[in-house]
Amino acid sequence: MERQAGLQPVQEANEQESQESILLRSLLARGEDLRSKEVFDMLVAEQDGRKRLGILILLREFYQSMVSPDGKKAIPDLETVDRKIRLSKERSRRNFVRRVYRKNKLFALEEIRTRYPDYEDVLLIKDLAVKSRKPKRKKHKPILDLRRCQLEKLTALLRSGDLPEVEYHSVCNRIVMLQNAHDLRLPIPLTVKLQGETLVYDFDWKTRENIVKSFVELANKQGMTHELLKKRYQEVRSSPNSF
Repeated sequence: MERQAGLQPVQEANEQESQESILLRSLLARGEDLRSKEVFDMLVAEQDGRKRLGILILLREFYQSMVSPDGKKAIPDLETVDRKIRLSKERSRRNFVRRVYRKNKLFALEEIRTRYPDYEDVLLIKDLAVKSRKPKRKKHKPILDLRRCQLEKLTALLRSGDLPEVEYHSVCNRIVMLQNAHDLRLPIPLTVKLQGETLVYDFDWKTRENIVKSFVELANKQGMTHELLKKRYQEVRSSPNSF
């Protein structure tokens, strides 16, 4: 029987596939049914045996997903495996090129071509290139104390540019007062009037904003007395978590 033009028998197509490709597809098809012990044994056997890169990568992907804390299997697709194979080969070639070039710059290209016959001069420049490292960003401690938080908010108001003239000057004066108090490390006074009695509670200059705000909320609670408020005040003053 004559074959239809343009079509290739399945048997011939399969013969063109490498044994590694066939095994990869087979493992991917069985991925959901494989157990971690079975995958581990295959991985050890492959590492001690033929060391086929694609098979090793796929088995590692299987095993890592099976022993993950959440216990969920993440079965990779063939495209993902092919991409990792390509990246691994490129990394191996680049490392080999750099080792050879470091030992003998003059005849490096000839030695490289003993392993990679089609290796080109342009690729040598690419493999030797070192990616510039991004400068490390300086870590800044977050602003938590009340005065600096207030200064940040007032500065943001000024930058908005939407303030009327009177409010603009008021904000500027407030910033100067807060900055001077911060520079001189003056205590933060909080005036509280309860049941006809007014007292001033002084907080340390570096007390956190949320601590002062929680104290204000407590002072505004119905039925609050200075006696109860003083207990909380002493806790805040003596706690290292307030700064």
